[in-house]
Amino acid sequence: MRRYELTQTTELLRQMNVPIPNLPPYDPAKDEKLLWEDEVRAAIEKLRAKKEAEKGKAD
Repeated sequence: MRRYELTQTTELLRQMNVPIPNLPPYDPAKDEKLLWEDEVRAAIEKLRAKKEAEKGKAD
């Protein structure tokens, strides 16, 4: 979360006597997927599988 930035922005708006907008709650389901996101997730899963396989050999 970007709490610091939100707090700083709120304080700046107050100093400027500008009303603070009433924004809807954040919904991560509405975020657009980044172009490289699937590749990164696949790489992470591949590394996890490799780590588990190596762990299984050590036992």
